[in-house]
Amino acid sequence: MAFEDEVYDVSFIAGEALTSYQYHFVYLSADNTVKVVSHATNQKPIGILQNAPADAGVARVRIMGVSRVIIGTGTFAFSNYVGSDASGHGIAEDTDTYNYNAIAIMGGAAAEKGTVLLFPVRTISKA
Repeated sequence: MAFEDEVYDVSFIAGEALTSYQYHFVYLSADNTVKVVSHATNQKPIGILQNAPADAGVARVRIMGVSRVIIGTGTFAFSNYVGSDASGHGIAEDTDTYNYNAIAIMGGAAAEKGTVLLFPVRTISKA
């Protein structure tokens, strides 16, 4: 069973309807609102959305600490680096890929809730 432990949450304005995106990775857009991360466009996630606000509502984002995350395609397991797919889901990353800002504490399969430890984003360049 996934769990969480709040350490550092920050409130932002939702830049789009996020009512279906609780426990998804979000990024801070140019207009200082949060939106769901699209890994394909190399947006750097700032954290995981903890609530489900409407457009222009208050979005509570966990930027450091332990959080649940909805798992994307495939699985991830304890100690995997975790980043975001094009839908804001958590996916296993390796150190040869782009951005990750979490390590799995408890994994699972696609569409399940996993648990991650969030830390400031780390960018790794492909060799």
